[in-house]
Amino acid sequence: MKKKLYQIILLVVLFFTIHFVNAQEDLVFSSLNTYNIKNISNIISFEEGYIFTSYDNNNTTIYKYNQNDTLKSSKQIENLKNSKIIKYNNNIMVIGITENTLKIYLLDYNLQIKKQLKTSYIVNYKTNLQLYNYNNKIYIMLIEDGILSDNNLYEIDENFTISIKNLSSIDSNNVKEILKGDYYLLHFNSNIESSMETSNYLSTTYLEEKYILVGNRTYENDLKEKGLITIVDKNGNKLVDEINDKYISYQAVEIVKNRIIILANNEEKKSFILTYNFDGTLLSEVEIKNDLNNQYITDMYKLANKLVFTIPYQEGDIKEESYLILYNYNLSINKENSAYGTINIDENALPYTKVFFDILPNSGYEIDNISIKDYQGKIIETSENSFIMPENDIILSVTYKESIVNPETIDLITLIFISVFIIATITIKLYKKMSWLK
Repeated sequence: MKKKLYQIILLVVLFFTIHFVNAQEDLVFSSLNTYNIKNISNIISFEEGYIFTSYDNNNTTIYKYNQNDTLKSSKQIENLKNSKIIKYNNNIMVIGITENTLKIYLLDYNLQIKKQLKTSYIVNYKTNLQLYNYNNKIYIMLIEDGILSDNNLYEIDENFTISIKNLSSIDSNNVKEILKGDYYLLHFNSNIESSMETSNYLSTTYLEEKYILVGNRTYENDLKEKGLITIVDKNGNKLVDEINDKYISYQAVEIVKNRIIILANNEEKKSFILTYNFDGTLLSEVEIKNDLNNQYITDMYKLANKLVFTIPYQEGDIKEESYLILYNYNLSINKENSAYGTINIDENALPYTKVFFDILPNSGYEIDNISIKDYQGKIIETSENSFIMPENDIILSVTYKESIVNPETIDLITLIFISVFIIATITIKLYKKMSWLK
């Protein structure tokens, strides 16, 4: 009964807190839901809903929910520590550590196991796994204590075979794409670290030409950890590098619409939602009230048009549990207006739905190019004046050019005009001559 009361209090407080935060930033959230789940791991979304993994009683369980947050199915597999999931070719791949070796499962979206692979690679069971999907292959990075454990990537190809790729053997541009997620800055340590300071990056996201990293920083003369946001360009040059000593850690970061949303924790075991502009300007800091014994909110995920927070909670001798909190926000379709034409399209859409648009060039102009990108710079493919809405706001822009009439058509029109003129002139002259004769 007491736990249930805690859950209700948390639900109500978060509901009003989040609405207050986003009223300032024009982010409107609704349909808040909360769940009590054992030891939740990372989450992915797909067209029908979302999938996450949970570890309990020496087993890993995969849960599948629909877009209405209703549990549809679950699948229990063997003990996988630090398991992570990733989308791969209309399937999901589950990767974890069992008996200090990498173990890999391939499942469809109905959670049916299609393949499994136990590797021969020895891995510390405390190692954190980071997964990346690039060029139809899955890459695994091994992270220990916030740093890359070695210079190797583990590559899984389309035949479900695994091999080791040394970072130095992969083209640098490919490395940047593979590592555009967490811990990207490890490859720029020589540019950003010094003997006087230590930066520990816990979470990363990216824009088209920028990488946003958050974590904490300590200095040699002051061992206190301080919240840190660093923004670099694709060459590793720092654009923003700011600490906030009100917090001991910036725990997670996501791009939500046209804002940077950061989960931050302070020394008093309180958690906050921070909102930043893309130029690194801090816009708001609002506490998330947490009455569950002042437990930190440890993780934040974005899936479809939802934000997800997880809160570990333990009461007395009860085994640790996690509260999974989800709420929705609207995705916007933004169009760049032009004096040379008109774009007709809805202003909002749900993720994975098909969106139609119509472009009407003004007289004397025609369409030159259509560009659709999300706020992270990802190009959205179009087909017959339609596209599939991604998990982010999009920008639709159109360039126009003056209409060019076919020269052959011009020659034909000119010839017809001249012919008509000559015939008309001759006809008039003949008529006048005939009238004179009469």
